[in-house]
Amino acid sequence: YLYRGAWKKMEVRREVIAVKGGKKVERTLRFTHRGPVISEIKKLEGMTVSMRWLGNEMEKDNVFRSIYLLNRAKDWDGFRDALTSFLSTSQNINYADTKGNIGIYCAAGIPVRMKGDGMALSPGWTGEYEWKGILPFEQKPNSYNPPSGFVSSANNLTVGPSYKHHISRWGFALPYRIDRINELLKSKEKFSVVDFKKLHLDVGSAMARMVLGELTAELKKATTLNDKERGALSLLEQWNGAMDAESPAPAIFDTFVLEFLKASLADEMGDELSGRFLRERGSSQHAFRNLWRNKQSAWFDKSSTADKKETFSDIVLLSFSAAVKRLDA
Repeated sequence: YLYRGAWKKMEVRREVIAVKGGKKVERTLRFTHRGPVISEIKKLEGMTVSMRWLGNEMEKDNVFRSIYLLNRAKDWDGFRDALTSFLSTSQNINYADTKGNIGIYCAAGIPVRMKGDGMALSPGWTGEYEWKGILPFEQKPNSYNPPSGFVSSANNLTVGPSYKHHISRWGFALPYRIDRINELLKSKEKFSVVDFKKLHLDVGSAMARMVLGELTAELKKATTLNDKERGALSLLEQWNGAMDAESPAPAIFDTFVLEFLKASLADEMGDELSGRFLRERGSSQHAFRNLWRNKQSAWFDKSSTADKKETFSDIVLLSFSAAVKRLDA
């Protein structure tokens, strides 16, 4: 393979995989200096793509060591030492001890890149997108005995905009769950076992509460709602955002979100690509949030209607009607 103007030999391995009750499976694996070639398993035609992942670099990553030492850590220093080798399976790990100390540490191998952010395929032959190394352990996000009196995590980004190192653009959960958790943790000074049971069973949706006011306001302006749609709107107006199983409002809301994404994206992306995209829960959640925040987004205007320019309001009404029709089917 070509790299920085010279041809390098790939490492080639022939693997035989024994299958219980079936025939053995043979695979030829190829590796560059970064790691395995994944083009075939990703069904990428006309290109050769290799991937670097710390899980393949055992001299750096040793999650088993970390777990072993975490189970034997006696204090914050022992906890931190255990996490120094926890790289490939990124986690925000909480700490508490019998002396009342608490903390949280981002246990992850965060690449320091020469160029780019790793979110898209890069030209590997130039050498411009190599990693400089791994972010030093001390510079990873962490907190010990914070003034808030608690630490929390829900797969969210645990740093603010002032943090100088790039972690990821999309590789974390949106703040809805962590906002709700923090809201509940700030609601009182001390918590009992019963309180924490209630917290674990809480079904309040911060996302729904963010959207509901604007959604119902848009729908109330519409003059074309039929009886079923007006009934669904009434349910949303009375809803407090709790995703209770016996309530019809959550089904209406979730179906609206799905139809809103389809109405915004499918026209430009096509049914197949948009369908695959919507099945990626994390990406689609980010897309909904960005579209809902950007009421002037070009995605709202449908390319199939050359004589009309659809707006945010048009897409909301179209999506709501589609959601009600889908649930009534």
